[in-house]
Amino acid sequence: MNNSIRGSYPRKLDSEDGYLARLRNVSRRVRPRNVAEQRLLLLALLPLFDGVAVSALVGHVLTDVRTTVGFGVNVFSGAGCLSIALALAGSRAQRVAAVARVYLLWVFPLGLLAAAFASVVTQALLPEFVVFSALILIGLALEFAGVGLAPRGPRPSSVSAQWSWALRLVSVPQIVLVIGLAASLLNVFRTRPALSLQPSLAHLSTVTMAIVAGMVLTLIGALVGELAQEYIDPAAVRLGGAIGLFSIALLILGVPVPEITPLASLIAGLVVGVCKRVLTVSTGRDCAEGCR
Repeated sequence: MNNSIRGSYPRKLDSEDGYLARLRNVSRRVRPRNVAEQRLLLLALLPLFDGVAVSALVGHVLTDVRTTVGFGVNVFSGAGCLSIALALAGSRAQRVAAVARVYLLWVFPLGLLAAAFASVVTQALLPEFVVFSALILIGLALEFAGVGLAPRGPRPSSVSAQWSWALRLVSVPQIVLVIGLAASLLNVFRTRPALSLQPSLAHLSTVTMAIVAGMVLTLIGALVGELAQEYIDPAAVRLGGAIGLFSIALLILGVPVPEITPLASLIAGLVVGVCKRVLTVSTGRDCAEGCR
């Protein structure tokens, strides 16, 4: 009997070690691999944790395709995610793999989960939580516009200097998010609402469309990479993203804003960024030729 126990014990350890090794391998594939990818994950998931996506769903902001696509490219991507994707280190295939890993393994599953529980979350949160969501968007818009509400931290070596501003956009959203969640948690314990789970296919399809739009824009940034850093002016992209986020905040608050504004502002920022950088490069070449 002792021999049988002694003989089976090492095999049990071997099987447990193999199981843990497989878990470690899965963890290495799923988790972000550098600081820039971690910040990309943070900004892409921020709309799900700060209540912006849920507020837009239950507030009937995402009523048509244009508004949903504009919401997706600004909130699930926007100037922040696009800038980090443009500055990711590695080859084009590695950059695309990093973006795909963030969206397919994290943003899509958690986004669908948030959409499925949107009604429950709405019942649990304060009715005024939409105000906190709008304030978060306004805070990010101010950061994009260059107001500088976030502290200036060290820049990771894997991100170029002109695009590193996107890695610091965490302080204002975190402060507002903590306040809003704390107030909503106190409200849940105080009122004890009766929560009912009613998943909506409309919510699931809307969130899927928004995340796809954001993922496509971020993938484009990862594909163009160094070319974008040379031919797109980041200040114009930041300004376009700021206007887009501010318009989405106004829509969440119920202010009448043209539904095409979020999408049009980001596209305008990209176009202006390209034109500004091309004019700067051409002017520099003309000056250099004139000096000769």
